[in-house]
Amino acid sequence: MKAGLLSFFEKHQEEISHFFNIGCDASNVFRLDNITHELCQIIGATAVVVYGKAENETKTKDQVSISINRQIVPTEEERLWLQGQIAANYSNEHWYQEKLNRKPTGRLPWEIKQIIEIELFQTGGLKGRVVALFNTSAINRNAIENLIKMVATKIEYAIERDFAQERLIQQNNELSELHQQLTNKNRLFETTLQELMQTKLSADENNQLKSAFLANLSHEIRTPMNVILGFSELVKSSSCSEQERHNYLDIIHQNGLQLLRIMDNLIDISKLKTRHIINSPNLVSVNKILDRQYAYYQKMIQVAQKPITLKIEKGVAAPKDTILSSDEIIEKVLGHLLDNAVKFTREGEVCFGYEPMDHGFLFYVKDTGIGIPKGKEEVIFDLFRQADINATREFGGNGLGLALARKYLGVLGGKIWVESKPKEGSVFFFTIPLMSSKCSQ
Repeated sequence: MKAGLLSFFEKHQEEISHFFNIGCDASNVFRLDNITHELCQIIGATAVVVYGKAENETKTKDQVSISINRQIVPTEEERLWLQGQIAANYSNEHWYQEKLNRKPTGRLPWEIKQIIEIELFQTGGLKGRVVALFNTSAINRNAIENLIKMVATKIEYAIERDFAQERLIQQNNELSELHQQLTNKNRLFETTLQELMQTKLSADENNQLKSAFLANLSHEIRTPMNVILGFSELVKSSSCSEQERHNYLDIIHQNGLQLLRIMDNLIDISKLKTRHIINSPNLVSVNKILDRQYAYYQKMIQVAQKPITLKIEKGVAAPKDTILSSDEIIEKVLGHLLDNAVKFTREGEVCFGYEPMDHGFLFYVKDTGIGIPKGKEEVIFDLFRQADINATREFGGNGLGLALARKYLGVLGGKIWVESKPKEGSVFFFTIPLMSSKCSQ
């Protein structure tokens, strides 16, 4: 028996030496598949199966390596069949020739005649087994069993290594998934934080705008009130002439109307919030609205003694100027635009009018005033917003008019926009559709 062992090891000395050197250098990777393949070639087996099983308290994990000798099983079809049979039965303790020798077609020249099965180790929840399959009975069974036992530690290490590598890959995948989840949560957190910061900035800005609005509103109310009180005292004086008294009463009247408009603006905000906006639409003469606006602002310019020429341009003559709409909204929007045009024009011209379109009227208000700074063309339509705080201190205003105009036009399905050049003037446009189903009580 010893002579047979020596003869076997001497015959396969080079292969065995190479086998034991697997994994000793970078060019020979220490993997279970490599060991299984080398062992299959050394012992001349038809196939070698190395089976490992790792168990813990929560789960069981199998590791299997199958190597089939290509010289004995030459065709790919037969190799795949044998590998499938082995893969389906490797975990059973008794799966001998009757499982492996079922011929798919015809006689199998590599019919399994000998099986060597050796339990290698069973430590720390790790089990290992080597099964060698032979197509001949003429094998040195004792030498092969001894060789397998000699390399048991190497196989055990390979199995442990493959299990560890698999665990490492799984842990890396879990860590990658966790990293992705944390990255997503971090992005969500950053987005939420940015939204909160933006909300805070908007809230702070709104608070500042409301504070500025209240300060301007106080000034807007006090100024006409002081004018009314002051000129009321002058009217009482017996020393003023009839003409002076008449002029003073005009000033009192105009400032009273100014106060009334401020109160109307505040009421309009409440109406828009409660959606109690206008009554049902009715037939409206646009030319009559323009005439009323012209009379009012011509008087205002005279009382203020401003060097401004007021012009009116009617797009069509009566009765073609009649549309189904809201006279209240058209008057309010024109009023807000003319207020600003007269207010922000030191001298020059204010012109307003309209022209017919296919589905309604296009209104406009032109002035030669201070204009709007570039980039502020949309901001001025927001509630409490004003183009220039310094201009507000000089000319007055509370930041309500244009915002209310846009909201009212939205009710009718109309639009408003502006074209302006700083220090040259502005042109405000707005549209009124012929009919609007949006008008509701």
